[in-house]
Amino acid sequence: FLQESTLKTVLSNRFYGMFGLFWDIKFCMKARSNYKRYIRDNLMRPNVLLYFVKYPTPGKVKTRLAKTVGDQEAARLYSELAEKNLRMIASLYQRNICDLVIAYDPPEKSEDIKRWLSLSCEYLPQCGEGLSERLIYAFGEAFQKGGKRVMALGSDTLGLTSEIIEEGFESLKSNNV
Repeated sequence: FLQESTLKTVLSNRFYGMFGLFWDIKFCMKARSNYKRYIRDNLMRPNVLLYFVKYPTPGKVKTRLAKTVGDQEAARLYSELAEKNLRMIASLYQRNICDLVIAYDPPEKSEDIKRWLSLSCEYLPQCGEGLSERLIYAFGEAFQKGGKRVMALGSDTLGLTSEIIEEGFESLKSNNV
């Protein structure tokens, strides 16, 4: 066992930020299990759902619908549908069926989106010029973090059910897309 003064020196060195979370002075073996738990909890589950959402700014969402009902009403309807779908998706996330990544736009509205959606999950700004670049980026991030089966959904998808999503993940187990 190391002496307490040696431990303080080790913990105060430049590696403390990286390894300090995992070190327990009284129970050195606990450090290893804490590290394993940290790695496990910060890697993606095999199933990952990318939920693409825009901040409901009037005039920026559902613009074709807004021509009929107005910008404010279109933004309100979009917000309601996005929240309804998120409640259903959140139940899958909370039951450990999948990890949830909210891919949001615009990137500068990060705090507003987190406050609006109020869900403790991963948030990822949408990156890229068009939808294809944004999808490629989000899928790449999910696979890089350990996701095996990744699906993307738009926040304004009508008729979305948890059964549909679960069937999608089951299909991805045997069908490489």
